[in-house]
Amino acid sequence: MKIIIHIAEYKIAHNPNILATNGLGSCIAITLYEGKKKLGGLLHFLLPDSSLSVDVSNPAKFADMGTDQLVYDMLESGANIKNIKAKIIGGANMFSQIQRKNYVPIGTRNIEAAKINLERHGIPIIAEDTGKDFGRSVEFQLDTGIVIVKSFKMGVIKL
Repeated sequence: MKIIIHIAEYKIAHNPNILATNGLGSCIAITLYEGKKKLGGLLHFLLPDSSLSVDVSNPAKFADMGTDQLVYDMLESGANIKNIKAKIIGGANMFSQIQRKNYVPIGTRNIEAAKINLERHGIPIIAEDTGKDFGRSVEFQLDTGIVIVKSFKMGVIKL
């Protein structure tokens, strides 16, 4: 069954499901996979840090709180933290023609936030398709741990 994750959401599931999200621009999809249990999770976050908002009622909106919640739920579902591997997708600079002095695009900040928060949990990133100037969609196959990334510019790639 294909389970759709919308912006500022996350879900976990076991094989034989597929976790999918569409419309990754500057947002990031973090996929976590515990291969021994064939358990995976996908977070589609919008902002790099919860300190950027006065409303933090939805943890999945932010890299820091969303990653914490995703990892917690993976562990609650039986994952062993030592066996979890991550892949990150997204973080595009969708408006690359707009250049401002001393401005770091939100996509770039989201990529860095994903890496920092995964490192904080001791989870290695084993693959990524990030940055550039185009959107992506993701299908995360929980039988194999393969992530299929689709974009108009690059076609289909497997991570």
